[in-house]
Amino acid sequence: MTKVMDAALKHSQKQVESFLAGIKKAQKLSAQASLDHYDEIWRLGNVRLLDCGKGTGKALNLPILLVPSLVNRAQVFDLMPQRSFVRFLKSQGLHPYILDWGEPGQQEQLYEIENYSFGCLEPALNKILEASGKKPHLLAYCMGGTLSLPFVQKHQKNLQGLTLMATPWDFHQSSFSKQVQQFGPILNPWLEKMPALPPEMVQFMFFLQKPEWGMNKYMGLAEKTENAEKDALFAAVETWINNGVALAKQVAKTCFNDWYTDNKPMQGLWKLAEQTVTPEAIKLPTMVMSAIKDHLVPPASSKPLADAIPDAQWFEANTGHLGLMVSSRAQKEVWEPWLKWLKNQE
Repeated sequence: MTKVMDAALKHSQKQVESFLAGIKKAQKLSAQASLDHYDEIWRLGNVRLLDCGKGTGKALNLPILLVPSLVNRAQVFDLMPQRSFVRFLKSQGLHPYILDWGEPGQQEQLYEIENYSFGCLEPALNKILEASGKKPHLLAYCMGGTLSLPFVQKHQKNLQGLTLMATPWDFHQSSFSKQVQQFGPILNPWLEKMPALPPEMVQFMFFLQKPEWGMNKYMGLAEKTENAEKDALFAAVETWINNGVALAKQVAKTCFNDWYTDNKPMQGLWKLAEQTVTPEAIKLPTMVMSAIKDHLVPPASSKPLADAIPDAQWFEANTGHLGLMVSSRAQKEVWEPWLKWLKNQE
């Protein structure tokens, strides 16, 4: 028994040493993606629409409106030159626009979901129609897809098509729902005293789902040999993850109470601007994309959207949540199949 205990202790010590070495290595790496080099063509408060079409040297065709989540930054679409969905779109002759939610200021701290779904998306769409003269295809990532659906339902005549990537709909299929329900009695009273939910709280709740992942991630970094490209990717991803965005109070309450606790979207009970949000009413060419290894938005959470939207195409990728945008296989296994489907809709 003593030998077993000694062996277990040595193994634990090695793990801790490896974990600390990984953190030390990560601290030397830094990367901060910026979108400021793109042309800002519309703004409302801290929300802005970016035209990412310049710099190709050729005419671009179909506009693609990229809508990110509210809790993470829009840089996920253009994280680094080697892992950029924006650059991929331009290389294929498509014209990307990013709706960058920005950091909630005094104005945005008073926002509800309706302000984002209609108050921001509507004028942004009008600006694209004015600038390009063409109906855009809307591609939304994660929570950006959920909050876009009411807007799409209302304005689909001005859109070319729809892609929902890792978009939650049956919220009770996510393990995050359990975290929200556990923290609900604490969060709701606390939120009443705060203008916004700090990003650190959201990250903490995400971390609690798979706490061992954080340790394994840094242990893996310590054990890897020096590789400039992989180290740069690690730095870019970690900076993006840890540089989250606060959620306006009322938006956070909708997410926690209406979505993750009561599961109103799946129950057909979610209303916005006196309109019941009904995926069945969307008649656009639609692809719903999911990641098999996604624990935040598992396929079972997104699949009801593919089942509800008439003739929607369902697509599963062998990757994780963030891997849909930044993994080494993303272009070949996610973006290119999506592009083939998109071209078939023309």
